[in-house]
Amino acid sequence: MKRAVGIRIAAITAAAWIGIGVHSAAASTLCVAKTGNCYRTIQAALRAAHAGDTIAIGRGTFRGGLHVTTSVRLLGRGPGRTVIRGGGSVITIGRFGATDEPTVSIAGVTVTGGLTHTSPESVAFTG
Repeated sequence: MKRAVGIRIAAITAAAWIGIGVHSAAASTLCVAKTGNCYRTIQAALRAAHAGDTIAIGRGTFRGGLHVTTSVRLLGRGPGRTVIRGGGSVITIGRFGATDEPTVSIAGVTVTGGLTHTSPESVAFTG
């Protein structure tokens, strides 16, 4: 499943129908897996996620180089069963110079194989 659809409610006020659009305040769970009706990459799920969502990652090895800009929970099937590998910085959380940063929880995964020497943003400060 990709994303739950928002809820629509209607209220009766003074004998008139008034439609009020409401997005569900409840967090969603987005899945990432190699098969089934899930996102194929973690980054695709991250792009679709809203604050508070959980991204459930299936068994297997998934490409790193992730950029997390939303407060989410990344939940794998267990260390050794779910692996996020490579991609320079395997996982980058937040944005350079942002006034607010996301809160991210990561559990049940092995993160490995990253290698980054410097940040592209540092050039502006150090030449």
